[in-house]
Amino acid sequence: WSSDVCSSDLVARIVSGTNSTRVSLAVPQTISVNPGLNSTTGISTGTIDVDGYYLAAALAGLFVGQDDVYIPITHKVVNGLAGIPNQMSTSTSTTVQSLGGTVVRQRTDGTIYVRHGLTTDITNWLTQEISINAIGDRLAYNVQYAIEGSAVIGSPLTQTTLTSLQSIVMSTLQRAVTDNLIQSYQDPTFTINPSNPTTVNV
Repeated sequence: WSSDVCSSDLVARIVSGTNSTRVSLAVPQTISVNPGLNSTTGISTGTIDVDGYYLAAALAGLFVGQDDVYIPITHKVVNGLAGIPNQMSTSTSTTVQSLGGTVVRQRTDGTIYVRHGLTTDITNWLTQEISINAIGDRLAYNVQYAIEGSAVIGSPLTQTTLTSLQSIVMSTLQRAVTDNLIQSYQDPTFTINPSNPTTVNV
């Protein structure tokens, strides 16, 4: 982006078309990397500027490289990058963040860090955080895996089935608390689906 005004305007246009907890927009669109030594000459090639999708890949690697999904990438150092050419101002970075951009900045000591790991849906704190959305996905997967691994699905729908289902879900939620995936939960309800009495709504 050639100017601060252009960058915040472009981010606003991109985000307005997505507004999704499944999308993160990595900013800025150009970063510098050091490709290393020239294989022919053995001399350092210096830094080169590359497109922002390398930044997006670096952020994805940063996120999946952490100990668990509940750890945010906010204020984490992004390794493997050499610099940010023509870094936008702090105030423009704040504006871009307020629009749903995940802004990466370079500190005076040269380290490159994530200001705030966001999705493009900044409606509220539950939708805007990459890590919180990932927690929801992991919890849903854990519950589904536990239920599918049991004998509940495909068994006759009796009170025993409901009791077993309740036990599976509750133990999965409690394990999620123990593993620090979630902080707490409210007791779920278990009801026969009125429009399809062969299924249970949890």
